[in-house]
This record gives sequence, structure tokens and C-alpha cells, in this order.
Amino acid sequence: MTHALIPDYKSLFNNSPCGLLTLRQGKISNVNSTLLQWLDLDETDILGKNISDLLDKGGKVYYQLFVQPILKMHGTVKEIDLTIRSNNASFPCLFTAQSGPKSDDEELFYCAFYKVADRKKYESELLKKKVQAEEEKKDKVQVLNDIAFDQAHLARAPLANMLALISLVKTMDISEDVLGIVEMLQTSTEQLDVRIKEIVRKTGA
Repeated sequence: MTHALIPDYKSLFNNSPCGLLTLRQGKISNVNSTLLQWLDLDETDILGKNISDLLDKGGKVYYQLFVQPILKMHGTVKEIDLTIRSNNASFPCLFTAQSGPKSDDEELFYCAFYKVADRKKYESELLKKKVQAEEEKKDKVQVLNDIAFDQAHLARAPLANMLALISLVKTMDISEDVLGIVEMLQTSTEQLDVRIKEIVRKTGA
């Protein structure tokens, strides 16, 4: 007998991108449309069965000897490698389950199946986008470095001229007040030249 789902969540349950089912007293009591489509089964083909009925021979033994006892003891299992199958389909998946609220000592578990092929494709796309983003960031940094390098060299030429002119002015017959201004200008120009040299060095000159 199928236990009714809360109406507000029925669409979410059925259209989830992963296979979902609930277990009551070890039997499948609800199954979503996604899992039925993957297995090419009708709801009547799966309700009332054990999860082990959907596994290959090796998976059935592994589930009964290891997964099921852990699930009952700890109330949860995460990303267990299994192969789920029917007469019409078969595929590797990751199985995750979590215990639900108990009533009248009734055992309830929420279970999810993730297609390994879909997950690998998703992870591959994520990795591809990450590499692409890193390459774009690297390119932008290189462009900025090139601009900084070019502009730094362009700025050093007039600075060199200014320093030469300042040295020349200091040899002239000028008042102490003007000399003080020229020395302040020389100090500022030399500090700016040092900063530009640091930019050139950091950008690979």
C-alpha cells in the first residue's frame, strides 16, 4: 500500500533529478518518477519490494551484509557504490539513505540514488569551467602586468629627464629658497622613480 505524500511536495518528489524512494519496515512504500523512468518500470513493479531486489547479485550481498546493518545501527549511509537494475535497465549509482521519524515503532528511511555517469559528467563540466576561469584570470593578470610594465617604462623616460634637469638647476646661481624647492622636487621625483622601478621588477622586467 502506498503512503500518501504531502501534496505540496509531491511534484518536487516526483521530478527530483535523483531517484528517490521511501522504505517502511524494509519495503519500498514510495518511489519517484525519476527512478521509475531510469529503470523503465511502473510503480506497481517496485512497491512492496526490498531495495536488494533492485540490485545485481554482488550488490544484493553487499547491501544485506554491510549496508543494511549500518543503516539500521546508525540511521544513515552516504554515497555507497551500487549497481541498480531491472529487466529493462542497469546503471551504477551512489546510494544515500537517512532514517525518518518513527511512529508506533515503524521503521522509515528516505533513500536517494545518484547516477554515477551523470555525476561524473557534472563534475567534469565543473572542472572544465574551473580550468577555464583560471586560464581567463591568468590571461587578465598577464595583460595587466604587460600594461603596467609598458606604462612604467614610458614613465621612467620623462622622470630621467626631470632628474637630469633638477641636477642642472642645482648647479645654477639660485637663492636658498629656490634651492630648497628644487631639492624637495628632486626627493619626490627620486621616490617616484623607485616606485616605478619596483613595478618594472614585479612585472618581470
